[in-house]
Amino acid sequence: MAAVFARLQTLAEDFPTIERFGNWAVPDSALPALEMEDGEEEVVGRLSNRVDKVETMIRLTVTARAASDAEIGQTINAAIAKVQAVMGAEPTFGGVLQDCLYESSMGPFLPDDPGAPPTASVVLIYRLRRIQSGRDPRAVV
Repeated sequence: MAAVFARLQTLAEDFPTIERFGNWAVPDSALPALEMEDGEEEVVGRLSNRVDKVETMIRLTVTARAASDAEIGQTINAAIAKVQAVMGAEPTFGGVLQDCLYESSMGPFLPDDPGAPPTASVVLIYRLRRIQSGRDPRAVV
């Protein structure tokens, strides 16, 4: 997942905060923010006694703030589009993955506080697929 996180870091100009492994509070000055949360790896098929097909689901939480309530939809959609463009640019991530598939999204999530600045978060879910050697899980075939 290091290759995916490294690619997300190319968005640093647009996202002042890019984090991995969640459970962090984002200060107002750090928005828009992007958080990557790795899922568990799952062997979904065995190609031979030494080669496995492995899938991992990752969650990317995109959080953005707008100047007004009227602009929050456009602001979060623009942030999502940047993330989706980077994730879809080269789905093998330089040969590390077999492919990277967009699965679904959740949200937008809006704060419950009516006096809070207009902020929204959306979770993008991707399925990462790779083929690995059964002897060395770090070795991609």
